[in-house]
Amino acid sequence: MMFATSRHGLPLSNGRQSPYFRNGYGNSGEKKPPEGGLVWFHRHTFNDKGDFMSATLLLLQLLAQNSAPVAGAVEHYRSPGQIQTSELQSSMADFAMQTLQCYHKSARFRGVDLLGSPWRQQYKYGADQSMVIRIYFNGASGAPYQMTVAGMARGSSVRAVVLDEDTLIPYNRHCPLEHWTET
Repeated sequence: MMFATSRHGLPLSNGRQSPYFRNGYGNSGEKKPPEGGLVWFHRHTFNDKGDFMSATLLLLQLLAQNSAPVAGAVEHYRSPGQIQTSELQSSMADFAMQTLQCYHKSARFRGVDLLGSPWRQQYKYGADQSMVIRIYFNGASGAPYQMTVAGMARGSSVRAVVLDEDTLIPYNRHCPLEHWTET
């Protein structure tokens, strides 16, 4: 494929020339892109009629045409991470790792701090013992985050309550630790 440049700019993916000059400033007489589909150039998107289309509208059109992958992604997000109930009462670090895996299954555990014990509101959940911990982790992008969790025990069952977190994507509320879980 040969790319020829002219005073009108670079060739587009459909083989036609961009109506704008290479420096991005077209002359006022040529504001419409060539005919035939969507054309992306210089942060502007136009349809085949030359009308400007926002990125949000394009995203909505794409999602409407391809709803199956979107539904699959939503279902994948809604499903909590798998926890190993045998490790929940081993140690505070094991409890923190299992809790993080349940609430943010793509996160990488970095550490945990004990903030206090017992938690003053454990009576609301009928817990015999409790502790408040802060879990430090990296998200899927590698950015550092933290979440504060109250861990509770009642007999051989455990439960967790997220008190605070600073993530962009909220924790998974379908985690089994949101309810009393036998260990």
